[in-house]
Amino acid sequence: MADKKTYAPKPVTGVQLKAVSASKLRASWVNHKSTARPYDQIIVQMKTDSGKKAKWKTCGKAVSGSTSKLDISVKAGHKYRVRVIAKNSKGKAKAVYSGTVNIPRPNAPKPVSGLVAKKDEKTGRIELRWKNNESLNREYSEVYVYVRTDGGEEFEEVSSSKAASYVYDAVPGHTYKFRVEAHNDKGFSSPVYSGDIKIAPLKPLAPSDAEADRVSDGSHIVSWRRDVTAGRGATAMVVQRSTDGGAWSLVAEVGAVDSWTDNGTAANHSYRWRVCARNSAGDSPFALTGTAVTTPAAPGTPSGDRLGDGTATIRFSNTARNVTAVEVQRYDADYGEWADPVSLAGLQASYHDAAAPVDAVLQYRARNVHGEGTGALRSAWTALSPRIVPKGRPKAPLLLSPEARAVVRDDGMSVEVSWRHNPVDGSAQTAAQVRVAWGSASRTVAVSGPAASCRLDLAALGVPLNTQVSWSVRTRGAYRATAAPDNDNMSPWSETRAMTVCRAPSVAFVLPGASGYFGDPSELDGILSGGGEGGTEDVEEGDFDQDEDFVPADPDGDGEDEPGEGLPYALVADFPLALLLDYTDESGALAQCTLSVADATGAGVYSCDLGAAEGGQIAGELNRRQWAPENNARYTLTATVRSTTSLTAQASIDILTDFDLPKRASLEIEADRERGWLSLTPRVADYQDGADVDGIDIWRVTGSEQVLIASDLADGEVFTDRFAPLNTEFAYRTAVYSRAGTYRTVDHPGSLKTPYAFVYYGEGLERVARGMHSPTESAALSRTRRRYEEYAGRPWPVLYDGGGRSEERTIGFNVKTAEEAAALAEAMDWGRCVCKTLTGSVFWCTVDIDLDADLRYPTRWGTASAKVKRIDGGAL
Repeated sequence: MADKKTYAPKPVTGVQLKAVSASKLRASWVNHKSTARPYDQIIVQMKTDSGKKAKWKTCGKAVSGSTSKLDISVKAGHKYRVRVIAKNSKGKAKAVYSGTVNIPRPNAPKPVSGLVAKKDEKTGRIELRWKNNESLNREYSEVYVYVRTDGGEEFEEVSSSKAASYVYDAVPGHTYKFRVEAHNDKGFSSPVYSGDIKIAPLKPLAPSDAEADRVSDGSHIVSWRRDVTAGRGATAMVVQRSTDGGAWSLVAEVGAVDSWTDNGTAANHSYRWRVCARNSAGDSPFALTGTAVTTPAAPGTPSGDRLGDGTATIRFSNTARNVTAVEVQRYDADYGEWADPVSLAGLQASYHDAAAPVDAVLQYRARNVHGEGTGALRSAWTALSPRIVPKGRPKAPLLLSPEARAVVRDDGMSVEVSWRHNPVDGSAQTAAQVRVAWGSASRTVAVSGPAASCRLDLAALGVPLNTQVSWSVRTRGAYRATAAPDNDNMSPWSETRAMTVCRAPSVAFVLPGASGYFGDPSELDGILSGGGEGGTEDVEEGDFDQDEDFVPADPDGDGEDEPGEGLPYALVADFPLALLLDYTDESGALAQCTLSVADATGAGVYSCDLGAAEGGQIAGELNRRQWAPENNARYTLTATVRSTTSLTAQASIDILTDFDLPKRASLEIEADRERGWLSLTPRVADYQDGADVDGIDIWRVTGSEQVLIASDLADGEVFTDRFAPLNTEFAYRTAVYSRAGTYRTVDHPGSLKTPYAFVYYGEGLERVARGMHSPTESAALSRTRRRYEEYAGRPWPVLYDGGGRSEERTIGFNVKTAEEAAALAEAMDWGRCVCKTLTGSVFWCTVDIDLDADLRYPTRWGTASAKVKRIDGGAL
């Protein structure tokens, strides 16, 4: 029998594509195979989305010919379509297509619904039930349950599962609210809330550790420890107080706290408090504090009498509470001295002072004390008792002036002495005697009445010049032991003081001499008006003509001022200025000579000390390095001398300056941007008019700050300014000096533009570390000596500020080479460096470096971070 003939397969029918989940599709179809048209394989192909680029791709390997469905893994967010093709050895059937299935992107889950929270009366637990609402693109991964207790600010997670119910173990005395949220990898659903479920509390237990701490007489802190047993929480604390052992009274009902401040107490009482906890179920038992005592009241003001044996007895009223001792203190009214307090045990109202001084006016005060040592409470001191006065002659008086070892000027040989009368019985002075002694001689001067001073005519008393004189005083008050002699009624003599009678020194200028302008001084301002500020401008012709304006101080040589003449002035046309003074001192020798210079307004411009006197003269010199006067200006030189006797004298002379100004100088400025400094070269042209240049100074001017950076430079001498600011406008001010000290100043603009920031370090700051500044820099500024103190009774702390500043910067660098990185690391090893930032700051500092090598870029080494702390140092 011949084999049956086979043919190509018939196509399948009923192709369908359905979503099983957000990540799985299921394709199904109906097979139509037969013996003549068998299926060897079935090819399932799928196309994702649509468009020209969408292609049919076989889903895995071809499946068996008997298969009628296939699960396919997909990604959400796309449209899918399948086609199914039957195949055998004779060929393929026509493809049959499914419809298009859209798998949307997954979203956050839908919220649950039907949330019910119900309290189980038997167990006290709370049962929660709800309905989960999942869908294809809103699946649940878990459902979270949260609880909030007693209306708190936040919910706390208590469960995470896919169940639709939860049982919560509640604690009595609290109110609960629940929140349920579904969750998947796209987020949370909207929350669903239950109503409030309240569990009634149990009666609270008593607090413990009750105590009272005194803050002041009017304030006590009452504290306790609340019981924290679950379900027995207190909603309020009740505080009662007993005063001086009396009945209890309510003073406060506060919340569930552990302390309360009683500001209703007062001095001179004792107090006790008791505390109980309260909630809706009732009150706990009371907890009792110890007794707190406040400061006792002060006694009454003492009064007293002197007894015949010199002792004193005082009395005072005293009805204070809580007194363990009374302190009494004696005061000596004559000398303002306090004796040590005497402590009397118990409540006392009198005191007998067996150690009272016999010859002193006494007063007493008292105070009550509770307790001992530093923790004792003491009342205020009473007012002082009335004076308890003994009978007797005065004490020795106290000498006031002149001071001991004083020097009296020989100006009429007259000196005033003064003293203080010191009575025992409080009476005023009625007479005094002053005793003066020198060598073997002495005199006594009588003073009547209450006057406590006397002018002594030493010449009339016969005291010679340069003689040391001693003096002392005694006084009389109202007390009279006998009618005569009077001396029996006077005090003892005071201490003896010494003074010396001396003649003041004299001083006069020899150089410069007062021979020059002799006209009216009021005309000088007009004569000298040609001078420019700082002596930098030339004086115009005719402003200062020596031949016309200056004449000898004594034109006719008769030694007398002529009628209509003004004051003489010395003409100074050259520098240095020689100084010579005549000095005379009959009573001592020169101790110090000070020369001061004032300008025409009287303002001081210079001061120095001259040397010792030799042969009756004092010599010295002023040069431009000490003081540079302006040209065509008026100054006053004043010499102040002090003798070894401490007496002083002065001499003054007015001078007028008439100098030739120096030649001008230019300034060559060359920038070194790689090392961050400028080279400065002053140049003086020989063809200029003016005096020869004796030296050139250079200042750097930045804003209102002016710093001298070079002194006494010569023409063409190069100076390097290593500390000029970067990328900041500033100027150099040159001052050109003549030998006479006159000068001209010129400002030259300076600028140093560079992308680098620099650190100078080494023994003489001769080494340079640099980095190209990256756009990062931060600064932390603070005060370093601030201190805050908290004080009772003050709501805010008290500030004590001792000054001091701290400045710390973090600067980023781009480092080109390993050499630049090594220099930055080396700078860290030096204690003091100078940092120049790209923004123009220049300051002393210490440096710490973080280096970060970047091997990806061959054109640069990497980056660095400099931690710079500013320190104190000199001007740069």
